Amino acid sequence: LDAADPTRLPAKTRCDSAPALPADALPVEEAAVETSLRPRTLVESIGQPAVKQNLEILLAAGEVEDLSPGVYRYEPEGHRLLSAGEGDRRSSLGSAAFGQTWIADAPAILAVAAVFQRTAVKYGTRGGRYVLIEAGHAAENICLHAVALGLGSTVVGAFDDEAVAAALGIAPPLAPIVLVPVGWPAV
Repeated sequence: LDAADPTRLPAKTRCDSAPALPADALPVEEAAVETSLRPRTLVESIGQPAVKQNLEILLAAGEVEDLSPGVYRYEPEGHRLLSAGEGDRRSSLGSAAFGQTWIADAPAILAVAAVFQRTAVKYGTRGGRYVLIEAGHAAENICLHAVALGLGSTVVGAFDDEAVAAALGIAPPLAPIVLVPVGWPAV
């Protein structure tokens, strides 16, 4: 991410909603993850093996060019988004985040989720730790890639799991781990 300016990595960045995010900031075209160091897509920067094995990435789009408001699931094979529900869910996610309504101001909110049992099969009781570590890495990669694209982001972990799951339209055993609102940096 040589395009990223390390002096522009604040601990937290609030996001403004206008203008809409450019479509090429999200995974809407095919490309290899390995070549995504060029500022191309946020979700592809997470890393294909982690998504295939343990994590699921969802996008709550509100104001993203060429995407209708709704929830999308990232499919690592083919690097594409699949519609998982219509309608803008950002306000519901802000409410589910214990009243952190500023989250709804971001044009897009990425959610990292997982089925913990997938990893437990291989690693037993330590599996849950590994999932959380990978989710943290995924969120960090989203934030770093956002900076490379000139966008702002922050990691939100304070939320009601059931309310976030309902807003995203997911059900157990898939569980939300972290939300990453992404948008133009607030001034």
